[in-house]
Amino acid sequence: QVTLRRELATYAAPGTEDAGVVFPVGTAVTIDLSDISEWFRLTAKDGTQGWIRFVDGETMRLPGGETVNQTDALDGIVAAD
Repeated sequence: QVTLRRELATYAAPGTEDAGVVFPVGTAVTIDLSDISEWFRLTAKDGTQGWIRFVDGETMRLPGGETVNQTDALDGIVAAD
């Protein structure tokens, strides 16, 4: 489980540019599904889901093109190289 350090816009589905939900800062989410390389699904306790996209091991690309370092957005994430 990770906690969002900032408001986080997500994608509706992997492989698309369609915007999904926007999770508010402080939301606790679980990363419960991924393709192991780029797309990761976030699920909140209430069942709300959205997808995030990593462009490399540290950087996420949000809908609209903004890039964010994972440590600026996700508290408690552990990444392996």
